[in-house]
Amino acid sequence: MTDQKNVLGWQDLGLGSFSSEGKKINFTELDFLEVWRTAVDGDMDLTSQTLFAGSKATCLAWVFVAGYQSAIRRVFPGSEFSGWTAFAVSEDRKNDPPLPGVDYSKKEDGAFLISGVKTWVASVEAIGEIIIKAGKGNRALYIKLPRETEGLSFSSRESRFLKEMSQGSAHLDRVSAPEQYVLEDGLVGYFGRFETLYIYLAFLAFIGSSTRSDDLKWESFRVAMGLKDVLDLPATPDNWDWDAIKNLDLEVQKILGLAGEEFTTLQPSWSVDSRLISMYSPGIQKQAN
Repeated sequence: MTDQKNVLGWQDLGLGSFSSEGKKINFTELDFLEVWRTAVDGDMDLTSQTLFAGSKATCLAWVFVAGYQSAIRRVFPGSEFSGWTAFAVSEDRKNDPPLPGVDYSKKEDGAFLISGVKTWVASVEAIGEIIIKAGKGNRALYIKLPRETEGLSFSSRESRFLKEMSQGSAHLDRVSAPEQYVLEDGLVGYFGRFETLYIYLAFLAFIGSSTRSDDLKWESFRVAMGLKDVLDLPATPDNWDWDAIKNLDLEVQKILGLAGEEFTTLQPSWSVDSRLISMYSPGIQKQAN
């Protein structure tokens, strides 16, 4: 297998340079946001967006962002998006006193009045909008709010995991949201499964565009095409061939292992952040058709 053939496998997708020289400059969050915009502002479908963004990533934090943004768009297909969006579900009740979860009431004019705290927001300093899960069970609504919404504020905190990406909380104080801000949520239950495969896809493009190994470049391309075939189908995860996906997962984990020696040297945060890829595998392997 020649380097030329390895590179052409990726370059045939029209994603730009896949040289074997590796990457030398790490993007800041805002740098990567601008690179990412070149994908979504064009005419790319979601898998192509993910591959493009993954190929431009310079660390695993941006691999996560590339997959995460595509998963959000997949499960809320009827919504228009501008820039990066956070999908805020987590509510950590361990504080003393516990932080209030996000709930809502309906106003006389039909709008929703929302208050509470979401305790994990990805790219909290760079997002332009946020999707909030408000309420629980059958009452749950998914409401998309612009960052500048009155009563909505954000706080940041440091994290060792994916540290290049800003992380924090969203605070809602009597936020008023009109009914048209409520999103259709028929696919939201599949978010975790879509997120996993889109992150895997971004990871493989990252490896393919970053590794100096010809064999690893080719293997990442081969497995990425298998994942692309799955994600390009309109089917929901209920109808996926999970035996095939389990095999693809094992291939991804093999590539992660092979990449470890090279990328531990190139990426100071690799030893911490590589669990972004390994942590999904047990759940996939338990999945039945």
